[in-house]
Amino acid sequence: MSCKARQDGFDATAKLAELRGEKKNPKRATEKHFRELWIPKWSEAFRARIKDLTGTDRFAYRIAVTRLKGDPKPWSSDATMRDNLPGCSIGFLTLEEMWATMLAELTKTPAGSEIGRLAQLLKAAGLTAPQQVAVPSPPTAGSDAALEDEAAANG
Repeated sequence: MSCKARQDGFDATAKLAELRGEKKNPKRATEKHFRELWIPKWSEAFRARIKDLTGTDRFAYRIAVTRLKGDPKPWSSDATMRDNLPGCSIGFLTLEEMWATMLAELTKTPAGSEIGRLAQLLKAAGLTAPQQVAVPSPPTAGSDAALEDEAAANG
């Protein structure tokens, strides 16, 4: 599990284009954020460590994101990632999916984590909804996220 928790969301299409060199990242080289997927020596070490811990070198690699934008499907079929993580599935896990699972599995026994307890209290108070309550807000003007969005929009 890799976490990419940006409040403005994760654009799967744009990030894959950056990894492939089809689009420039306005800041840091994108492959540095995805070393275990994109750089062979890192993926070899990553797979070896997973095998040491679990006994298998086949696993599901998930990128946890606040909100998913763009098309996630090409990530699972990208040749570089498939070569670097052979036999492994690659995909995304959104905060919405995590929250829905958490709500569905809640019991009345006090949760062992702060987020679990918060979820219990929000659910008990009737403050959860089966559908999106509000459109996610854009990044704050002048923030790094806003500057990245502007750069992406301007190509």
